[in-house]
Amino acid sequence: MPRSVAVDGCGGTLRDEASFHYKSFLNNRLIKIGACTIWLKVENGLLIGDMEPCTEEQLDAVLEQLQKLAKKLGINEITFQFIPHSVLDAALKKRLPVYESWAIGYKNYASDIPLDKLRFPYGDLDTF
Repeated sequence: MPRSVAVDGCGGTLRDEASFHYKSFLNNRLIKIGACTIWLKVENGLLIGDMEPCTEEQLDAVLEQLQKLAKKLGINEITFQFIPHSVLDAALKKRLPVYESWAIGYKNYASDIPLDKLRFPYGDLDTF
C-alpha cells in the first residue's frame, strides 16, 4: 500500500486492505507503474492520493506514464497533493509548479503523538 508520509518518525492514517476496501466505493484505485504503487482517482482530472517514495529516475518514469494515462483518458490535469517538506513534495517541486492548498485541522482527544508528527496526503481525506 502506498505510504509517502510514514518516514522520519511520522505517522498518519492506518492503511490496510480493509481501509482500501472501505474507500473503494469512491472509485479510487491502486496502480503499479514500474516499482511504484500509486493511489489514484479519476474525478475532474487525475487525482493522486498517495504513492510510494521512489528514486528520482523512478519518479520521472512515473510522471511520464501518468501523463500518457491522462492523455488516453482525455484528461488534461493531474493533481498531486503532498505534505510540505516530505520526500515526494521535495522531488515533485523540482519538476512541477506548486500551489498552496488547504490546511487540515486536528483535535487531539487522547493522544500523546505530537501534531507535527502527523501527516495526511490527499488520499486520507474522506472524499478520496
